[in-house]
Parts: sequence; C-alpha cells; structure tokens
Amino acid sequence: MNRFFQRALIAVLLAAVIAAVYLPVSHYGFVIIADSEHPGNAGIASGLTWASVRWAFTHTVAGNWYPLTMLSHAADQQFFGSNHGGHHLTNVVLHIANTLLLFSLLWRLLPQSRGWASNLWPCAIIAALFGLHPLRVESVAWISERKDVLSGFFFLLTLWAYVRYAHARRDREHPTSLQAQTALNIRENQSAVAPAVTFAGSQTATATVEAGVPRSATVAATEPQFVAITSTCSNPWKWYSLALVLFVLGLLSKPMLVTLPCLLLLIDFWPLDRVSKDGVRSWRGLALEKAPFFLLSIVFSVITFFSQKKDSLVISFDMLPLKTRLANAIVSYARYIGKTLWPDSLAAYYPFEKWQTSQVIVAALLFAGISAVAVWMVRRRPWIFVGWFWFVGLLVPVIGISQVAMQSMADRFSYLPHIGLFIFLVWSFCELPLRQAKIALTALGAAAVVLAGVSAHQVRFWQDSETLFEHIVAVTPENDITEYYTGLALLEKKEVTRARYHFERALKMNPNYSGAYLRLGDIVLAEGRVAEAEQDYRAAVRAEPSATVCQLKLAQFLAKKGAMDKASGDEAIEHFRIALRNRPEIASAQYQLGQLLNDRHDVAGAIVAFEAAVRAKPDLIDALNDLAWALATQSDAKLRNGKEAVEMATRAADLTHRSAPNILDTLAAAYAE
Repeated sequence: MNRFFQRALIAVLLAAVIAAVYLPVSHYGFVIIADSEHPGNAGIASGLTWASVRWAFTHTVAGNWYPLTMLSHAADQQFFGSNHGGHHLTNVVLHIANTLLLFSLLWRLLPQSRGWASNLWPCAIIAALFGLHPLRVESVAWISERKDVLSGFFFLLTLWAYVRYAHARRDREHPTSLQAQTALNIRENQSAVAPAVTFAGSQTATATVEAGVPRSATVAATEPQFVAITSTCSNPWKWYSLALVLFVLGLLSKPMLVTLPCLLLLIDFWPLDRVSKDGVRSWRGLALEKAPFFLLSIVFSVITFFSQKKDSLVISFDMLPLKTRLANAIVSYARYIGKTLWPDSLAAYYPFEKWQTSQVIVAALLFAGISAVAVWMVRRRPWIFVGWFWFVGLLVPVIGISQVAMQSMADRFSYLPHIGLFIFLVWSFCELPLRQAKIALTALGAAAVVLAGVSAHQVRFWQDSETLFEHIVAVTPENDITEYYTGLALLEKKEVTRARYHFERALKMNPNYSGAYLRLGDIVLAEGRVAEAEQDYRAAVRAEPSATVCQLKLAQFLAKKGAMDKASGDEAIEHFRIALRNRPEIASAQYQLGQLLNDRHDVAGAIVAFEAAVRAKPDLIDALNDLAWALATQSDAKLRNGKEAVEMATRAADLTHRSAPNILDTLAAAYAE
C-alpha cells in the first residue's frame, strides 16, 4: 500500500477510536470543580465580544492567567450557548487534532530504527498510546481543562515549526544535504512501485542525511537514519518566528509550557542532531538561539506566580516545608509511571499525603536509577535520555515544588509529559532484534486497544458532579476536600441534609477548612438562622483571613445586617476593603462598598468605589446610575462633574433602552448640572 494511504488510514482509525471513546461526553453537563472556569463565568457569558476579549486579558481565573483558553470558552458560548455537549465536543475535537498532529510530527521527526523499512508504525503506536490512555480522560472530559488540550495543540505546532526551522537552517548551511533529501523524496513518491525505497531513507538508498552531511549507503545501512522535513522556505527565521508566535499562544492557553525551551534543546541533541563535535560551543550557541523562548518563559512564570499568590492559592513553606514537597515530587514521578503502566484508581483529585520514608526511598531510587541509565546511554540510546527528560522536564512546573492548592498530583498534568515516556518505551522496543521488536510493538498496539476500553469506562464517571465525587471518595483516602466537593454536588441537587453531613465531615478532618464554613453558613442562613450563619462566616475568615471569598462573604452578610445596625455596616466596609485589596476587579463588591459609603455620607469614597466598579464592568447599570447621580447632585463643588455625569447616565440609559424612569431622572439631573 502506498505510504500516503497508510498514513491516511492510520489517521482515520486514530480519530475514529478516540471519537468512539469520548462520544458519551456530548450528553454530559458541567462538573463543579473549578466552576469559575465554566462558560457561565460572568466575563464570558455573553459569548465572543470585545467586552469578553478585554475581560479575558485583564482578569485571572482560578489563580491563573490564560486568556486564550477563556476566549475559546467564550467562542463555545457564542456558538453553543447552554448546550453542554457542544462545549464538551470542542475538547474532544482538540484532543483528536493533537493526536493526529503528534503522529504527523513524530513520523517526520523521529529516526528509522535499524532494520525497519519505515518509522510509520512505531509513530502510530506512540500516537495511539497518547490519544487513548486513561490518563487523558480528565483533560478531555472535563470542560474546565480546555487549557490542556488547547495548550497541547499550540505546543505540538510549536515543535512542528521549530523542526521546520532547524531543517531550513541545515538546508541553507549544507545545500548538498538538501539535494540528497530531494532524491529521497522522489523515491518516496515512487514507493508504490519500488517499495524498497522509503521516505526515511532505506538501506538501499544511495545517501542519507545526518547532522547536515550526506553519508554513504554503507554507513547508513548500519545506523539509524533520520527523517527530514524538507523546507521550501528560503528564510529559516520565518519558521523561527512562527514557532515563537505559537509558543506565546500556547503560554496564553496554559503557562505549564514554560519548560518547552529546555525540550527544544533536548530535541536539538536527538533526533535533530544539531550538536556538533565541539559540544560546549555548540550548546552555548543553541542555548543562545532559544533566548527569546526562555525570556517568554520567565515572564509567564512571574505572571503565574503572582496571579496564584493574589488568589491565595500558593501554599507557604511554613505550611508545607520544602522537604515534604520534595518527597511528594519524587513519589509523584513514580506514581505517574505506575499509572502509565497500570491505570487503576484514577481520580480527579489526589489528596496531599505525607509519605513514609521507605516509600520516598524506593521512589528516589527508581527516579535516580532511570536518570542514571538515561545519562549512561546518552550516546548509544539517545531516545532514552530525551524521552525520560522530556517527561521529567515538562512535569517540573506542576510537580509541587511551588505548591498550588493541596493536591499531590493530577492526571491532567501528564498530558504532554506522557509523550516523552512513550517515545522512550516504543523506541527502546524498536531497537530489539527485528522479530522481537515487531512482537513487542504488536503487544503495545493491543495494549492501546485495551487502554481505549479502560478510558471509555473512566469517561462515565464525568457524567455529573455527584457521580464524579462518589468515585473520588471510593478510590482515594478519606480527605476533607473530597468530602467538601461531595457536599457541593449534593447541594447542587438540593439535597441539603446530605450536603450538610459532608461539609461537617470535612470540618472534622480539617477544622480550618474555610470553604466548608462558608457553605454551612449559606445553608443555615437560608433556614433563617442568622446568628449561626454569622458564626460560620466569621469562622471562615479566622480560618483563612487572606482569602478574598471569605472576606467578601462576611462583608456581604454584614452589609445586609447593616441596614439596621450601624456597627455591622461599618465592619462590612472594612471587610469589603480587605477583599478588594487583592481583587479590585470584582465590580459587584466595589458597587456594594460604594453604596455603604454613600449611605454613611462618605460621598468622595463612594464615587471612588463606583468608578472602580464601572472600570471593572463598564455595563454595570446600577453603578453607572449611582455614579452619575453622585457626580451630578453633590453639594461639594469639588466633587461635582456634570460632563462625566452625563456620560455615565447616558451609557446607563442606552443600556436600558431609555425605559427606566430612575435612570432618566439621573440623566436629567446630569444635564441640569
């Protein structure tokens, strides 16, 4: 069969099997984890508009800044609205695209192993293992993990563009290699007639390309040969610029890609073979070549750190010492390997655990042993070195040294690192004697089919919040966070009594769980037990005084109480100010603060708060109206501003189609001023 049709057939089969595994998600709804990232988020609820674009680039979500991901949700909201299936299917389509991109990239990039006529089927096995492994389910079935599949898409495109750049430079610096590759490509087009000649350069080829220098067929017959992407671009820096742009798009989708420049250096070594004999000088030049990539990584790392710290998500070293973090990181690497080989008891949340010394030692020996073998075999088996450190390096940002929230690991974190492990595994099998290698690859192909079945089973746990958290509770040790989220799932279904039970269990396990206090406060407040609600809200603030949500919840409670109690209103103002110190972009809170200040005749303070509310949300009608009234009617001439009052009132009137009498009154007062 012609190679083109083989590739097309493999691509169709991969897409069809992945689609079959994930098709049920089209009937699933949202789950409540990280619900701030759902398409119902106020900033993108209106769909893809200039307002949502501005919001995406000026707001953080769940402690992270990934505007491109939020805009993808806004686009889904534009096209699918509240149809959850459409949002889910976007994730599925992106994952299929990533699997096919990976297959195409590997086929063009990785070497042809000794004795093999082509690298086609080994690359297909890697793509199948990546696309069908159960560790992918969380990234695909969870709408909020759009950032995984979207950043993965730009990650693979970045690698593709970078490889084009590397080969374009080689072709420019060594024109004879381009002629040799052209001859090989001509033979590839004739493969249906003369199958002995392959794209990768078979043992009968007269020349091959390695390190940019043509080599004889005699040498090529005894060493692995490299597939080259022949560039038609005369200027390699166009491909470099494209890779840089795609890298930025990937970082705007998820900042976990910050270690990609290190991966580019790895593939420079193998399989691009760009490291010359003068290794030190060559590495220095290759590192300097990546300087813009490293600079972007530093910028996005800083943005991410401060975004997460602003939302009180970064765990302090006082709370979680470095020694404990390192132990968890080492054990997590071992657990990722274990779940790769035996994907059992997968969960959307793995609680942070204090590991026994023996467990840490075993994990450390495994990590050190594989690393030592990878370094020892770096010249003879470079794919072990590159594959292993691809896996290790891409996990570094999320391995827990900088701990965010109290999770020990996550299936979704393995989305891109997993590729390195599969390259390591498959190419090691390919270097076995040919007969054994084919048996091993056949077994891996069968394993991919089995993994597809396991993934299909795992997908079912994502059908709704209650099913998901019942599964988490079943497969993980008892912990406060799963109890809390189980309570949330039940609260969503109006099963208040059962929800209360789980929130109380969460507090028994962790007396400082602020979220559980807040939810219990909401429950008793709905039952009319105001005093108990206040106790719960105050307990939440004591448990986590730096948490914006705790300060805000208590402030809103006290603001309502302050209508009859001046002291409560004054205290509410203080809690609003604490909450807004870290999150000044919360428009509703700024507006509520302005109302409280206005009621206490602090007009200057009220104007400042109303202006902040309007800046955060330009279409907040009540804030526009109250700001315009304050600017138009104050007795203090220093505070009056008729021109701005008319502007604010006109905007509010237009938003209400000039049908709200109170806003028309404000507009009249503004014109009078």
